[in-house]
Amino acid sequence: MLTEAQRNEKSFSYPLTLDVSMFNPQSALYPSAAQKMSVHMIENHLEHIEMDVPRLIRQFNMSWVLLSLSIEYKEAIRPNGQYHGRTWHTSHSLPIYRREFAIYDHQEQPVAVGAMFTSLLDLQKRRICSDLNILRHFCLPDGEALLTANSRFTDEPNFIQQEVIHVRPSWLDEVGHVNNSRYGDFAYDALTAAQRSNMQNLRRQDCWFMAELQENAELAIEKADEEQSTIVRGLILPQNKPSFIFKLQF
Repeated sequence: MLTEAQRNEKSFSYPLTLDVSMFNPQSALYPSAAQKMSVHMIENHLEHIEMDVPRLIRQFNMSWVLLSLSIEYKEAIRPNGQYHGRTWHTSHSLPIYRREFAIYDHQEQPVAVGAMFTSLLDLQKRRICSDLNILRHFCLPDGEALLTANSRFTDEPNFIQQEVIHVRPSWLDEVGHVNNSRYGDFAYDALTAAQRSNMQNLRRQDCWFMAELQENAELAIEKADEEQSTIVRGLILPQNKPSFIFKLQF
């Protein structure tokens, strides 16, 4: 049976905290900071509705895993701004769930909207959970979709390798793999100086997560520049297995 909080998700609002480490020298929000801010707000909400990761680990040895995350900016998020967020379940096509979120200013105007697609990771098997008896526990009432988003990347850009990096121990999170927010740093570091200086004009960021990155993995960073966007891909070597794709649209 659904709790009152689960039935009325949109009634809850969460303050969002900003600090100097979240902005580049041109006072533009880092892509990874936008990820952290959004995910942290959603994690707080999941705890509120009793669907948080620690609870899932204890009860099912499962964890939420991100399949994709999209954020569309209506205006730039500023270092001195006061913001809060709301989130709600949008829809599901098991084993995939879609969740919406919105970031508002102090006048209750939306400055950014987003969507994430998630599933449950079986921590013992390191595979997406397919047990419908478990998955149905997390089917909440459907809500409003705020933007067009897809759980899969479908473009075919011409990638060019930029560098090869090795996964460091400090990049791992509680689940034992590289935290999703680190991929935003990989994408930002692949930009040119001119592209980094233009981050205040970022209109949208999308990230698709295909395979876990674990300690000591070797990762080839590739980039494709298009007319108004940059796409960064990480390939796990030596298999050339896609780990993530990050798209920035200006």
